[in-house]
Amino acid sequence: MDKQRARFILQSCRPDRRDADDPRFAEAWAAAQSDGELAARLAQDRALDDALAAKLRSAPVPRSLPARVLAGVELRAASDRRRRVLGLALAACIALLLSLAGAWFVKARAAVSFASYRQEMVGRLEGRIQLSFTSQSVAELQQWLADKRGVDNLAIPGALQDSPAIGCRTWTWNERPAGLICFLVNGTEPVHLLVISREAVPRAPQGPAPQFTEVNGWTTACWARDGNVYLLAGRMDRAALGRLL
Repeated sequence: MDKQRARFILQSCRPDRRDADDPRFAEAWAAAQSDGELAARLAQDRALDDALAAKLRSAPVPRSLPARVLAGVELRAASDRRRRVLGLALAACIALLLSLAGAWFVKARAAVSFASYRQEMVGRLEGRIQLSFTSQSVAELQQWLADKRGVDNLAIPGALQDSPAIGCRTWTWNERPAGLICFLVNGTEPVHLLVISREAVPRAPQGPAPQFTEVNGWTTACWARDGNVYLLAGRMDRAALGRLL
């Protein structure tokens, strides 16, 4: 089962895992246990579900709801009263859920931007990076990313091609793979090149001219080429990073 289908299935699985006996859910759970990225995305989905549930539990009861419920109790028989109470409560929950979902969707769309992509990727560079494949050959790293993760047409900047490579891996962002190749500049300075499809990053740079930005102590250069968006990051000044392009 591929990663996207496994995540889609697990999003509909109930939190208490009452669906675990279903073969489709069991296969998706197995895929999540063997894939760290999928497990992380699943944890994010569960965190969002928990947040929405908490909001629903803390929402105040509409002022008109008790009066409407009492009116239904007075006018209808026992079976009708139960249906009316459930209907009013369900309507209130649906209205609140739609309101929360709408607000979350607006925030989520705002978060899916190039600025948020750059901020998140640089944040991931702060910690110890676990590489999926190591090699000093840039060509081997490009081939691995294309064959294993579908990261195609990755063009290395001319000056950076002369620096020894360390290894590569991918991260998932906005349901798309973001390829990473790590280099060692001047024998001691790590520099990281990230590439992702331009379709995955709204409001990304449109041309080959690099745009420089400082992010949490990192100097970044961003540009676009052949349908991809590139992000080069290093702990060096702008002039030093620019000489690698």
